[in-house]
Amino acid sequence: MTTTPSLPELLRNSWRESGTVLRPGVTKEDIERFEKQHNVRVPEALSQYFQTVDGMEDGDTDAHDIRFWRLAEVQPVSAEIPDADLGQFPGYFVFADYSVWAHGYAVRLSQGANDDVVIVGGDHPVLVASSFKEFLAFYVHQPDKLF
Repeated sequence: MTTTPSLPELLRNSWRESGTVLRPGVTKEDIERFEKQHNVRVPEALSQYFQTVDGMEDGDTDAHDIRFWRLAEVQPVSAEIPDADLGQFPGYFVFADYSVWAHGYAVRLSQGANDDVVIVGGDHPVLVASSFKEFLAFYVHQPDKLF
């Protein structure tokens, strides 16, 4: 019986085919430490992603010039963009960037909030996906929706 690969597995396979260096995933304990350190909840799709592949190596990007960050690099928008209007980015954490920080991608990790994904780096957030799972689906199947 053949099983359909998960979105994180499809992403990993895409990276492998394009020659992107694959990093091993992190453990559930690593994710729990991140949650405790930042007082957030990591949604299941993001947790599965990080357990499947822990971002990209420094300087590595995909075919779209996006670099996914390692869990250890993921930071609140306030840490990555200190002059940002923080009222616009409550609970958002940057997890990837496009074209060496032309803009970043951030996911909302606030307790009890939805895990929408936005583009950061401009005057206000631009909604890209209503959840991290939807972001991965766009990335794998319709990458033009990410820009």
